[in-house]
Amino acid sequence: ISFQPKSEIDELVSSATQASIAILTVSILIILIVAMWMFFILGVPLNKLILHIKQITQGNLDIHELEVGNRNDEIGQLSSTFNTMHNTIKRQIDELNAHRNILEQEVRERTKDLEEANKKLDLISKTDELTGLPNRRDMNATIANEVGRVQRTKKPFCFIFIDIDHFKNINDTYGHACGDLILKSVAQTIRTLLRKYDVFARYGGEEFVLLLSGIGVEDAKKSAERLRSAVERHRFSWKDTVIPVTISLGLASRQGEAIGKIEDMIADCDRLLYVAKENGRNQVAF
Repeated sequence: ISFQPKSEIDELVSSATQASIAILTVSILIILIVAMWMFFILGVPLNKLILHIKQITQGNLDIHELEVGNRNDEIGQLSSTFNTMHNTIKRQIDELNAHRNILEQEVRERTKDLEEANKKLDLISKTDELTGLPNRRDMNATIANEVGRVQRTKKPFCFIFIDIDHFKNINDTYGHACGDLILKSVAQTIRTLLRKYDVFARYGGEEFVLLLSGIGVEDAKKSAERLRSAVERHRFSWKDTVIPVTISLGLASRQGEAIGKIEDMIADCDRLLYVAKENGRNQVAF
């Protein structure tokens, strides 16, 4: 048994305690340094990667590339792969947007072409191909609109049937090409004598129809006579041959509520047209 003074034992214990505290302090400092190193080496790049992924998920592809410095470890390879993927996605989306813009432009162009084609088709469906005048279908719609208007305004309304005299003889003598030329020439001659808002259409065959709004029967008779006289005076020629051409006209006039049914007015004009023909043609019956 060896006895040791208490002071020596206390000194040894104090030394051991101080050494333990020093070792613990150094260990904590080392752990903190390693933790900070791990944070900057792994945590910061991973946080940047997570932030980039969130922004890309939200549709923001214009972010800068992920930068982790010149590293060849797993973090460097992950960063390089991520940047490559980001650039690939951005390029493909840019290509898709460019392709979409091209498709949208083509759709706009096709839509415009289709609208223009529909307008042309609608115009063709309402226009007489030979004379360029409105056809019977368009004329019927115009008559309905005009009748409704004059019924509201109580203004006079005149309707004229025009027929080329002896047109069958012209076709039989000179051929249908000559007949077509006569039809176009008569239409042009009459058209030049009308007001801009008068409605003049080909009704069918060698018959034309004319709407005169806002004028009474006396003025309408003068207009019809002026048309008849102009056609009679015009020199219609075919292959150096002058062909005499005249027209017969049937005129009916209505005003306000007395317009009645359109069919009745057309029937009146048709009847009056045949009256003009039976009385020798080249005249106006009203």
